[in-house]
Amino acid sequence: MHPLEDDALVLRIYPFAEADAVVVLLTRHHGKVRLMAKGLKKIRSRHLGIVSPFNLITVQFKPGQGDRLGILSGATLQFGVDVARGSLHDYYFLSLLTEVGMVLEIDPITGEKVFRLLDALVRCVVSHGFREILLWYFLFWIARLEGELADPTACGICGRPFNANRVALGLNPITLAFHCRTCSTPVSPGGRGGDYRGAQRAFQRFLTTAPDQLPALRSVPEEYEAITRLLIARIEQLSGRVIRCLTPLLTVLLQKPDAKN
Repeated sequence: MHPLEDDALVLRIYPFAEADAVVVLLTRHHGKVRLMAKGLKKIRSRHLGIVSPFNLITVQFKPGQGDRLGILSGATLQFGVDVARGSLHDYYFLSLLTEVGMVLEIDPITGEKVFRLLDALVRCVVSHGFREILLWYFLFWIARLEGELADPTACGICGRPFNANRVALGLNPITLAFHCRTCSTPVSPGGRGGDYRGAQRAFQRFLTTAPDQLPALRSVPEEYEAITRLLIARIEQLSGRVIRCLTPLLTVLLQKPDAKN
């Protein structure tokens, strides 16, 4: 079989034997692939520094058969990530991207969309740095691509679109559907009241905006942690795995100003 070529994001590298490694890639057209990289850990390896976590590469590989690993035959760098030059926020967020990519079962239908999402976010973080809004953006799109997120443009109960007069003052924590004022009463099934206007407007903006065009949050809204945890809970339910990289990222993000100094 002739080698295949594809764009890929390096998700993880596992040491194997003395000089080899098993590389897990998220590719644009072939989903997740696991490849044996012969001699990757050697100092003179032609792939050293190219096949590295968070890097975007063009990869040539022979796919595996059944449970057998494929073989990495070539790789060139498209976009490199130097984690030493970024902030702690950048590192934790990139780690979260790759962890979610590892635990999700990515099917061929959504595979290219997930790759494009992670590709855009990696480039955005490296070029402009991490911003709080990017965490919501990433979790929103993962949940949406997996079919686990309600339409953020309209009330999840009455179906009427949100506007300047009809705002989100309730949320269903199960479906993550926003509720309008009329539907956010104490007797509304499965809902809880609160000011979710900022979250609803952000989610609606995500539908038409690239990550590098998103405005920065002036301040972290009160509902930031709660909605983040609801989104991650949906992803954990899908994958059956705990997303461990979220805790250190939120810990850094939600520190009080005096605690950071």
